[in-house]
Amino acid sequence: MTEALTVSQVAERLGITPHTLRYYESEGLLGDTVQRDAHGHRRYTGEAVLWLRLLRCLRDTGMPIADIKRFADLARQGPDTVPERLTTIREYLAVLDSNIAHLQQARAMLVEKETRYEELLAGAGEAQGHQLEGA
Repeated sequence: MTEALTVSQVAERLGITPHTLRYYESEGLLGDTVQRDAHGHRRYTGEAVLWLRLLRCLRDTGMPIADIKRFADLARQGPDTVPERLTTIREYLAVLDSNIAHLQQARAMLVEKETRYEELLAGAGEAQGHQLEGA
């Protein structure tokens, strides 16, 4: 992407609000990746959009803003901080893996209930479906 994008264009591409973009900037998460045009309007370069995608990804993992700020600070410090950034990424990958496992268990239970309820509606089950246990 060679053209600089407006707040609205970036927000639409990333599925976030313009307010979120401005918040990230006010929190210092974008560093110097945001430019201003002759009228003072924000313009986002390809580098800024890539960085915002990573920030959004980190936020989607449940990473608190304080940890995202720390990560952004480390990134601005350069290659010497790669080991610490890698550790952070690995920690959140472990959190994601745990969350995914819990969601898969919850999904399996709901699929089981869906099947049971379909059986009850089809007349395959008796009044057992009205019990509280395993409702």
